[in-house]
Amino acid sequence: MKHKIKIIILALLLPVALVAFGSTTNREVFVTNVNDSIASQAGGFFGTSASITENLSEQIKTAVDLLKNSEPLDIVYANTSQIRASQIQEEPLRQQIALAILEVPTGKIFEERYWLDRAEIIEANELRKKYQNDPNLPEFLPANPDNRLTVTNNWWNSFNSDLKISNPDKPNRNYIVLANKYIWENENIVFESDITHAGRFSDIIYVPYSASIHTPEIVALGREALDTHVKKAFQYLSERQVQSLAFPGKPVAETLTPEFIKTIITIEHTDPLLFFSASETGRSQLAQRVLIRLGTNGPDAFRFTVSKTGAAGIAQIQPTTYDAIVQTYPQAELEEDTDSGRANLLNSIIASILVFDDHLATVFRGMDATERQLFDQKVVENTEFIELVRAAIYNGGPSKIDRPTATIKTSNNETFGFIQKYQAIKALDLL
Repeated sequence: MKHKIKIIILALLLPVALVAFGSTTNREVFVTNVNDSIASQAGGFFGTSASITENLSEQIKTAVDLLKNSEPLDIVYANTSQIRASQIQEEPLRQQIALAILEVPTGKIFEERYWLDRAEIIEANELRKKYQNDPNLPEFLPANPDNRLTVTNNWWNSFNSDLKISNPDKPNRNYIVLANKYIWENENIVFESDITHAGRFSDIIYVPYSASIHTPEIVALGREALDTHVKKAFQYLSERQVQSLAFPGKPVAETLTPEFIKTIITIEHTDPLLFFSASETGRSQLAQRVLIRLGTNGPDAFRFTVSKTGAAGIAQIQPTTYDAIVQTYPQAELEEDTDSGRANLLNSIIASILVFDDHLATVFRGMDATERQLFDQKVVENTEFIELVRAAIYNGGPSKIDRPTATIKTSNNETFGFIQKYQAIKALDLL
């Protein structure tokens, strides 16, 4: 049935059983105007880059539509007599993932499904938290016995994994994962419209990052999307005449720049260890990944993004911080719901602008007249100083400023690294 997770109840799981339960029907469409080759790209981590047409964004839309119209994913449980997904509380043993794959150069876009071991997914997630990756974890087992395509992980990150497709029968044929359908827990889904099944799990569709879609066309689409939403956020605050608490008498939208907000957003979604170990070209490519996600997934790019500390959405705002901002700036009329407010792309950006203002106001309230005079003098001497202060307190809170000396405390490695990353990404002049 279209709106019901298929539950397969097994006491013993054998590889042959997994094949038997998989779909043997391939859904496919054809897209024309695809070039013949994939060119190598330097940089190690980025693997290969597709030399394809300017039609890539349309091909991605086709792939997403293909998955939207395909059958629900299967989940395998064992040792249970329960038959309804809503009743089952045990951890699944296996789950499917559906990949919408572009075959280069034929232009064929088709779906293939694979079984993933749930325990291996959990192990791969733990490796990712340590910035480690096993290319064969989790292992992708074809659901269709006729499927000869093998899958390895360039970088595992659940629904946003960078996957490599190979065909041992056609070693010179290239393939690109354009989209995937992935099983996600309903408790981690904010919007009701994203819940596809009652019970514990739903199917979400996402366009994962890969070097193959890291093209000028997609970067440009992502830059346009980021520019548009940040501009709308500033316009929203201006229209409502939301006042700054850090600079009384001034509209908050006039106290900081869109470029600063875009840089911070980019930082929040750029891995620090990878960034600082990369060359200048590599850093530029890493920073552009946020643009790739926006260019391919649009407003939905960060609606499922939650950090291990609980920060969510494009601006990575903590729940308590968001709730405080809603109360502190009632004239902004932010979404009151903590989760949907942070997951909503535009609302999250508006909230982040107010977070910067609120944190700086907290710093100023703790200063005496002499300390504030010293701070203002430093701003006059170095116009970038206040942006560095904002970045520091955004990352580590108002306590990261030493008020008597009007300096940023750099003893915290995370905050120091955040400031360094801010300066480095700003210097790349990508936004």
